[in-house]
Amino acid sequence: MELKVWVDGVQRVVCGLSEETSCQDVVIALAQAIGQTGRYVLIQKLRDTERQLVANERPLESLAKLGQLSSEVQFILRRTGPTSSEGSDLDQLPAIPKLLEPEAPKKRDTKKALSFNLGPSTSIHTHTKQLKKVPKDPLDPREPSALSSSLAQVGPSKEDIFRQVLQQKGKLQALQAHLEALEQQVQVLEQPRPPGLFPDLQEEMSHLGEAYRCNEAELAHGEYWESEYHAEVQREQEMLRQLRELHTSLDEHSRRIHETGNQSERLEQNLRLQVETRKNGLRYTRASMEESLGQMRGQLDSAQHQGSELALSLEETEKALKVVVDLLQAKSNEVDELNKELRQCNLQQFIQQTGVPPSHPSIQSDDTDLAHLMPDGQSDEDSNHSVLEFNPRTTAKQILGNPRSLQNPLVSSLHPEGVYV
Repeated sequence: MELKVWVDGVQRVVCGLSEETSCQDVVIALAQAIGQTGRYVLIQKLRDTERQLVANERPLESLAKLGQLSSEVQFILRRTGPTSSEGSDLDQLPAIPKLLEPEAPKKRDTKKALSFNLGPSTSIHTHTKQLKKVPKDPLDPREPSALSSSLAQVGPSKEDIFRQVLQQKGKLQALQAHLEALEQQVQVLEQPRPPGLFPDLQEEMSHLGEAYRCNEAELAHGEYWESEYHAEVQREQEMLRQLRELHTSLDEHSRRIHETGNQSERLEQNLRLQVETRKNGLRYTRASMEESLGQMRGQLDSAQHQGSELALSLEETEKALKVVVDLLQAKSNEVDELNKELRQCNLQQFIQQTGVPPSHPSIQSDDTDLAHLMPDGQSDEDSNHSVLEFNPRTTAKQILGNPRSLQNPLVSSLHPEGVYV
C-alpha cells in the first residue's frame, strides 16, 4: 500500500507500506528521500483538527479506524528543529530501556519528536579516532537506505532477516565489551578532580558520552533485530503447524476420496447385476405374463356380463319401485280423505250430542244451549267465541283451526278410546 504525505508543500508518496509499518518508519523514509537532517514530526490533519502521531503509532491502522473520513485525512511531515547533539540516534529506533543514565540527564519534552541524522557525524568519528582505547565499530551506512527500500517493497525475505540478526549478534558482543570499557572510563572521568587539572578532560568526556550514546543506539538496534528474529521464528513455527494441519486434512480428504471411489465401484457392479437380472427375468416371465393376461381378460368378460345382468335387474327394480311409490301415494291420499270424512262424522256426532238442531235457530236459543255447554268460570266473551266456533255453518276445517276449540276434545263414539281434536 502507499501513503501520501505533504512535505514542505509538496505531496510525496511512500510505497510498500503494510499495517505493521509505524510512523517512525515513514518519517525515516521521507527524511532520507529529502536528504535533510533534523527533528521531524508526522501530523495527521482532519478538516480543522491536527494531531501529532507518536513514533510507534501505525498510520494505516489509524486511517482504518476513521472509516469514511479517511479520504479527508492529510499527513504532513513537519520539521521542528535541527539535529541535537544529544540523543539524535536514539530517536531512530523504538523506545527501549536505558542501560546507563548519566548523572545529570537533560530534560526532554513530554511529546516525543522523531529526529534523524542522515549519515554518520564527522565530529564523532574524528574524536573517536583520537581515542585509541575506544575502538568503535560504526553501523553500516547502508542500513537506513535498506530500511527505506524495505518499506518500498513488501518486506525483507526470511534469509535476509536471519543474516542481519547474525550480524547484529556479533556487533552486540563487540558493543557489550566496548560499553564495559566505556563505563569504566566514564567512572574514572566522573570522579571529582581539581578545577585546574586536566583542562582537555571535559572535551574528552563529551566525546566519550557521545560515543557511548551511539553505541547504546547500536545496541538497541541490535536488540530490535533480535526481537524481529524471535518473532520470525514464532511465525515460522505457526506456519509449520498450519502446514502439518493441512497435511493431516489432505490425508483425510484423500482417504475419503478413496472410500467414495470404492463405494461407487460397488454401486456400479450392483447396478449391472440388477440390469442383467431384470433382462433374464423378462425372458422367463413373458409366457407367464401372457397366461395371466388371458385369465384377467376372461375375468373381465365375466365381470362385464354380470354387470349387464345387474343393470337389467336394476332397471326392473326401479320400475317396480316406481309402481310401489305410486300405490303408496294413492293409499296416502285415500287415508287423508278417510280422515277428513271421519272428522266430519265426529263433528256431526258432536253437534247432535250437544242438541243443536240442523235448521237455522235464533241467536237466543243458541246462546241458551251453548250456556249449558260452557264450563264453569267462562265469560260472556268466551261464550260469543263459542257461538262462533260451534255455528253449524262453520266448517270442520275452521273448527279445527280455532285454538279455543282444541280446549274441549271431541270423543268419538266409533272409537271411544281415541280422542280427536
